[in-house]
Amino acid sequence: MPRRFVAHEWGGTETVVAEVARQQQKAGYAPKIVTSMALADCRRETIQNIPVERYPHHYPFFGLSKDEIQLLDKKGGNLLSLGLFAGLLREPGVRLYHAHCLKRLGGEVATAARWRRIPFVVTLHGGVFDVPQAEREDLVRPIRGKMEWGRLFGAIFGSRQVLERADMVICVGRSEAEAAAQALPHGRVAHLPMAWMWRGFPKERGAVPETLRNSSGCVFVREYQPD
Repeated sequence: MPRRFVAHEWGGTETVVAEVARQQQKAGYAPKIVTSMALADCRRETIQNIPVERYPHHYPFFGLSKDEIQLLDKKGGNLLSLGLFAGLLREPGVRLYHAHCLKRLGGEVATAARWRRIPFVVTLHGGVFDVPQAEREDLVRPIRGKMEWGRLFGAIFGSRQVLERADMVICVGRSEAEAAAQALPHGRVAHLPMAWMWRGFPKERGAVPETLRNSSGCVFVREYQPD
């Protein structure tokens, strides 16, 4: 679950998500990318042989212009998609939810995982713990001075506790992994750079389907036991 996923606005996050999905397909799994309609014009399509399903979304602020919505779609928009949350609850045969987003959308994924008692993993692609002040100001510029009506949904989905609720937090950058390990008391943080590959997903019921190996040969395996 990335915040957005379109071929004409491709970046590092899309590259990682697509590569993870391809490796999962090679291992015999059936990954599916679920995301918002941000910057997209179709609900369903296949990108690099990976099925993509998108859901309508909103930015819960009064008075946003089309240009401001597009800016939020491009970068950093804290979107809300109740349709996506409902879709996650309905999706059959899910063994793991893997979010590449935080805030409200990440909270929706975490909540769906908890309700369904399915493991929940988050990947951080940089800039979560060490966003420069100038960039932070740029991200909130479209919503500055706007009245927000979505705080209740943020509270319902626990949008500020996504990382604390995750069964594992994966960081593609070493500096962010170090910062995450210091900030998160649960210790469930792994540094796995972009060169890592997925290997040998366990088939037995009850285990997290993840064995992660990076380019240095470091292996991380975590068993999941529901509460």
